Amino acid sequence: MQTHLTPWLDLSASSAPLTQEMLENAGGGILFVLGLFFLIAGMLTTGPLERRGPRRFLVSRLWRLGLPVIAYALVVWPLLQWLVDTATSEAGTPWESYRRQLSGSQWQSLGTGPMWFVAILFVVTLGWCSWRWRFPAAPTASTASALSLIHI
Repeated sequence: MQTHLTPWLDLSASSAPLTQEMLENAGGGILFVLGLFFLIAGMLTTGPLERRGPRRFLVSRLWRLGLPVIAYALVVWPLLQWLVDTATSEAGTPWESYRRQLSGSQWQSLGTGPMWFVAILFVVTLGWCSWRWRFPAAPTASTASALSLIHI
């Protein structure tokens, strides 16, 4: 099935095995890359956490990670929902849609959308800071030498 908008998209039965194979390979690749991104984020966390301490580091991450997620969930997502409702001609004003999104049964539909990675990264950072607060790491020789270079 081809449309004039997407001539490159062929959904006929003859291309189904190829499409299935591409989706399976892409899905596996995406999962590997996401794990790699979390690994990189975790490796880049230890230095600032040691320099600032858990409390200052967590406040910094709250501003850098938590605030954008909250802004997206409370501002952008309801606006997008209102635009979808407008397209299906079920919407009133943006404020009515916003009030409906934040109250009653539709509260569950308030989402993070593409900010899910940032939200999970903040939760993992919160757990890591809690762990480091409870069990502080003893400074190692490499950490002590790195900190001495910073103070020079």
